[in-house]
Amino acid sequence: MPNIPSVRTAFRQWMNIVRTDFPHLAHYLDGPVIVGLSGGADSLALLVTAVNAGLEVHAVSVDHGLQDGSDLVSERACQQARNVGATSARTIAVQCAADDEAEARAARYRALGSAAAGAPVLVAHTASDDAEGVLVSLARGSGLDSVAGMRAVTEDHPVVTAGARWLGRPFLTCDRKATEHACQEAGLTWWEDPHNRYEKYLRSRVRHQLMPQIESIVGEHAPDALARSARQFRADSDALRAIARREMGTVVSRASNKKEPQETRLNCEKLASLPVALRSRIYKLWLADVAGPLTSAHLGAIDNLVVHWKGQQPTAIPWTADNSLQWHVEVLADLPENAGETGHSHRIGDMRRTHRLAVQRTDGELRYCAIPRRRE
Repeated sequence: MPNIPSVRTAFRQWMNIVRTDFPHLAHYLDGPVIVGLSGGADSLALLVTAVNAGLEVHAVSVDHGLQDGSDLVSERACQQARNVGATSARTIAVQCAADDEAEARAARYRALGSAAAGAPVLVAHTASDDAEGVLVSLARGSGLDSVAGMRAVTEDHPVVTAGARWLGRPFLTCDRKATEHACQEAGLTWWEDPHNRYEKYLRSRVRHQLMPQIESIVGEHAPDALARSARQFRADSDALRAIARREMGTVVSRASNKKEPQETRLNCEKLASLPVALRSRIYKLWLADVAGPLTSAHLGAIDNLVVHWKGQQPTAIPWTADNSLQWHVEVLADLPENAGETGHSHRIGDMRRTHRLAVQRTDGELRYCAIPRRRE
């Protein structure tokens, strides 16, 4: 049998991580904490474990309204939370498109972050989730950063943007069987989300079809090994990111235009001397405030401007989803009729309709710019 920690052991180990590695966050555990409560075994086990650890737990159940009776599921979960000692428990209803996992997840984190109002949010992702995530990411060819497991503690997450102080995942070293056992011990009955068995979702097929096959061939230890690999990948990914952040300071070209932010340009010669693993991470860090998710195709096209320069045109990249940000970099005209389109300082939400975001190489430097869309 794999040596999987109990939920109590996992939670205790996580508390030690917070105190040791995040001392500036540890004192928040002395005040209220928000536990995201779905009604499933994982979140109910997290709630009762946090209560038994002496935390002031406030349960928040987010009702997406995507299934008949979802409000009853949320209320039942909240009642169980009160029964086991949660200080408070409430449901927040949100609206999102049916069968859109990404939108539902974003709405959930917005609701939890708003409810937290500066307190930490704890969610019940487990080693089982990390193991499945490795397989999903490998199948998509997403690279190390995607294959890397989730962070046990992070201040860089949508729930923090929405109002939480930080996000904690105490159960990343225990599996789904451990959370179910904890619920049985506490006399809690959990809800099985039928969406978790929908074959249209890749993760559902990985969980219910692929993982059992892997266990039958490799052995029952396989999920634990995958989760352990995910944690190792996370450590490697974070180390590379830290090195990239340090090296970024050596490749930044300071802007001469006072109207332009100081770190909008990168020196191509200095970039080319770095390994590709660092270059790709530098591009992500450099564009983090203005660009949306960058695929391997985006990163490859940007890198070609550096290491395979042949006079290419600017390469288009997605705008950030934050429409409220202001654009302060000079707008470049790609056509003579757009020559007057310069000097904009508008919200990105306004500009995305009239301009495309791009990275171009000029005089041996990379810069990001807004280029007016072609006029009909």
